[in-house]
Amino acid sequence: MVTKGDIVNGMFSLLRISGLTTTPEPEEIKLAIDTLDDYMAQIAITMDTGYIQPATYGESKHSDDSGLSIELAGPVKKMLCTEFCQVYGRPVTPELGVISSQGMRAMEQLLVNVDPSVMPNTLPIGSGNEYALINDKFFPNLSEVENA
Repeated sequence: MVTKGDIVNGMFSLLRISGLTTTPEPEEIKLAIDTLDDYMAQIAITMDTGYIQPATYGESKHSDDSGLSIELAGPVKKMLCTEFCQVYGRPVTPELGVISSQGMRAMEQLLVNVDPSVMPNTLPIGSGNEYALINDKFFPNLSEVENA
């Protein structure tokens, strides 16, 4: 079980490594958890992460289950870094920008599935830019060829 505190602590570790913060105060941890809730609600508009929002807004605790899988915890920590910098009005360093982009890409690869495309029955011949009356603009449909 990945708790909201695990994600926030990981985010603060990344920020410490980047030199943007030191040991967080309790009110900073509470703000970070609220920022996490807000950010995950924003992401939930387009992707289902399984994140568990609190029953009452602003009532999340450090020990609450996040609902995220272990695979998603890392990408969310990385993306939360840039969100938290914006809350504090701190500039996002190039290193944090790269880390956040990598987190978003990893999360998209975990969550977004694209159905395979199906080729049409017939494909056009040539570029289609010819100016002539040609009845053979498309390769024949395989089912029509087999029945002939």
